[in-house]
Amino acid sequence: MEDYELLEMLLYYSVVQRDTNPLAHKLMEQFGSLAGVLQAAPEALTEMKGVTESTAVLLKLVLQLMSRYEKSLNDPKMIMDTTEKLQEYLRPYFLGQRREQIYMLSIDAKGRLLGCDFLGEGNDCAVTLDVRRLTAAALRHRASWVVLAHSHPSGIAMPSQDDITTTRHCQQALAPLGIFLQDHLIFADDECVSMRESGLLR
Repeated sequence: MEDYELLEMLLYYSVVQRDTNPLAHKLMEQFGSLAGVLQAAPEALTEMKGVTESTAVLLKLVLQLMSRYEKSLNDPKMIMDTTEKLQEYLRPYFLGQRREQIYMLSIDAKGRLLGCDFLGEGNDCAVTLDVRRLTAAALRHRASWVVLAHSHPSGIAMPSQDDITTTRHCQQALAPLGIFLQDHLIFADDECVSMRESGLLR
């Protein structure tokens, strides 16, 4: 089935007694793709003729369900010993997010995941990290090392100078506590950049 046909079938459950084919086409044209429709803000969706508030809610729920489904596949006791495993675990947290968000994984000396903490949300181009909140979470989990991850909704995964400066500040704050900052991953669309593999972490 084509993307617009799947969208047409989904719309059928909120737009009753109407042919949803034209609306599906209009939404795809307006937002460029199925991903664009699902990621669109509710207020942008309801501006479209034929899209009710309940339809907008249904479309947003689909994206949330996709994210929760992918998170549920992760084994909470998995060993985080490669960048690929870190990326696979963290990617669902940023699925469809339109604002920058930052998370931290706490990991023990054997590489076992101890916890994943949400540390903050910003706007579409910046997020402020509270270092005290970060250190408190790492100590609470008794982490040996941590990994930071945040999103760039702009679609460019390369870290900014602010990202690099903030990351090094976090390193300095964690070091006296005996906690090692292993990496900082930046997600944007289907891309992910590791600051450690890029040589940006000491």
